[in-house]
Amino acid sequence: MSITMNSASPDLAEDPFRYTPLDLPFPRLLKTPKKAPVSSIKPALRRTFQATLKLSDESYSHRSRPLHLLAAGLVLGSTPTITKADSISRSFSPRADSLTFGTSEWIWTATSVAGTVLALRKDFTPPFGKSIIGVEIIAAANDHFSLFLNGDLLGEGSGNTNFGRRFCASAFPSQNVLADDTTDVIVTDSSWLVDDSVPVDFAQLSFDDSQWPSATVLGAYGTGPWGSIAIPTAPPLISLAGATWVWTDVIPAGGVLPPGQRAFRRTFTPGSGEGPATLNIIISADNQYSLWVNGVLVGSGTDWTVAQQYTVNLARTDTVVLAVLANNIDTTPAGLIVSAEITMAETGRNNCTASILLVTDLNWVSTEGTIPDGWELPGFDDSTWPAVAGEGNYGVGPWTTLAIAAPSAPVDA
Repeated sequence: MSITMNSASPDLAEDPFRYTPLDLPFPRLLKTPKKAPVSSIKPALRRTFQATLKLSDESYSHRSRPLHLLAAGLVLGSTPTITKADSISRSFSPRADSLTFGTSEWIWTATSVAGTVLALRKDFTPPFGKSIIGVEIIAAANDHFSLFLNGDLLGEGSGNTNFGRRFCASAFPSQNVLADDTTDVIVTDSSWLVDDSVPVDFAQLSFDDSQWPSATVLGAYGTGPWGSIAIPTAPPLISLAGATWVWTDVIPAGGVLPPGQRAFRRTFTPGSGEGPATLNIIISADNQYSLWVNGVLVGSGTDWTVAQQYTVNLARTDTVVLAVLANNIDTTPAGLIVSAEITMAETGRNNCTASILLVTDLNWVSTEGTIPDGWELPGFDDSTWPAVAGEGNYGVGPWTTLAIAAPSAPVDA
């Protein structure tokens, strides 16, 4: 994580909000809680930052796999260079590569059991005379997580350990800010506190975690079963690397599938205060596909050897729904592959760009039966649709690597 701070102006020397701690809680939950209504960051952000991560492990068929959290929060990794400013209108503008997981460690409890619930917290107190004005966080976990800042839902993870999420938040510690901007870096390590009971109010600023034990370090970034993690960039630089070829929940031995159409869906729900602004997507299907975003037809493809690129300008919405109708025209192998990045609108004083990477994986759902009317619309209930079946990561045969077409003209959805 990266925290950016300003020196406070002399006339605000008595401001009680400038020296309070930054509180970062991260919890692991089996099920994602109901979203809080979209709202602006609470005034409590002036006093402290509290990040809470809710993680959920749904790898029930892989119970031997360890559970972990990796976070670079308030600036994780190398610190950016900040330009001096003399007004509240100045903004925190880190480089796209300013945050990395390089010095972060995977942390958890001493035991790893699938399906458990865990909460993690860390406090940060800014130096005397400094006020927190911006926070940038990158985080990843096995498998799902929800990140809270001062009790408000900031956003959720993608459910894919190969891809991290980037979160941004800003604060307004005073009416005037002087020069001498600095940054500080927090990474996941044994200084974090952990609890497996997950108290109801553990994400609140006033919660007392003094009795919580320290987290257990399970390994440095890049070690163990996790490997490297892709992080969203601004501007987006997406590829099919890490995406999985998928089809419906039943794939016969040998991979030869009957002809016919299949419907696929993937839903992303932004956190409180997040506003999806653009979607950049690469897609291909063997043999044909049509792509809808939030119910708007974006494009189609008939040659699986060439993936198409689309840019979609998103209207402010509670969800972003990708819907794909794929058609296998012969009794041959069939598959769908997608890689996308959703970029959030910049908010407040923090020019950090929050974003999430979404690829075809087991978080997609599909149906091989009758395709119902309205299945491509955002409000359609796909809760009974089964998860897709994976056929192999990008590069696997019979598809190997694909040509990627130039981006099409932007579409509004």
